[in-house]
Amino acid sequence: PIDLDIGMTQAEVRVAAAVLLGVLGLVAVAHRPASTDGAPGNAWVYAAVATVFPLVGLLIATMSIEPTNGVPELRVMTYNIHSSYDTEGRFDIGAIAAVIEESGATVVGLQEIPRGRLLSGVTDELTVLQHALGFEHAAFFGTTDPTWGNAILSRYPITRVETEYLPLVGTPMRRGYLGADLQVGDETVQFISTHLQHVNDRAVHDDDPEADLYPVHTQQIGTILDAWAGREPAVLVGDFNARPGWRQVDELLAAGWADSWAEVGDGDGFTANAANPRYRIDYVFHTPGLEATGVEVIESRASDHFPVVVDFVAP
Repeated sequence: PIDLDIGMTQAEVRVAAAVLLGVLGLVAVAHRPASTDGAPGNAWVYAAVATVFPLVGLLIATMSIEPTNGVPELRVMTYNIHSSYDTEGRFDIGAIAAVIEESGATVVGLQEIPRGRLLSGVTDELTVLQHALGFEHAAFFGTTDPTWGNAILSRYPITRVETEYLPLVGTPMRRGYLGADLQVGDETVQFISTHLQHVNDRAVHDDDPEADLYPVHTQQIGTILDAWAGREPAVLVGDFNARPGWRQVDELLAAGWADSWAEVGDGDGFTANAANPRYRIDYVFHTPGLEATGVEVIESRASDHFPVVVDFVAP
């Protein structure tokens, strides 16, 4: 099962595997029979392979555990997991876990994640994902109710968490702001996961979704900007239910946030709906204290949204 607890994180498993491989290699060389003429033959080659390669693997694995000084490379994901229901309506949290693991993300902002709702078979999905993927740190904010909302998974220590409800503005579903301070090397990075309203007035929305959502989004974004308060460096991720060029997105850009996909993305970047992607509504924004060096949309049907993954370095 994906939530099997073996008492070690994935990074620790990689280190243990590298050490074990090195030991087995040395044992194999020690017991290798000599050549027919009594000469050692290529024993030194086998010894080099058996010792140097595992040591290189050990070095790489160890580097993934301990951040370097300053702000090291940061791989960020935003993912609306749709309570782990795929595009065919099947509940499959294992598929969600696989997408996150294969992405290599070190920080993940999640939306529509439940913690024990009947909808998902009373599954605490955050705990399952955290343990299955070896994330040592997590934060959660129940928005619509105490068991459903936004979450953060992090391989970096979380030193502070703040939450705030976003204005309803007459809409039926409560949304929220989840902020966490991450200790990334020597730097504190503010990481925010959020989810804005998807429909306000259906009659208006069908004809002009921007006009329908702007009165709600502008107030919700205003709350996010007030809570963020200009801290630097910072990353803002989530399902914004707004397309590029809409006024609410422009308000974020005007406030100093940069759209990672607009900077380094290639193609349309569509993220919704996963069964028939036509819109880019999932974003990874960042402040000038970070530089986006790469961005990818992962085309998986494990949810009704595609996740977005961005690599950052300090400029």
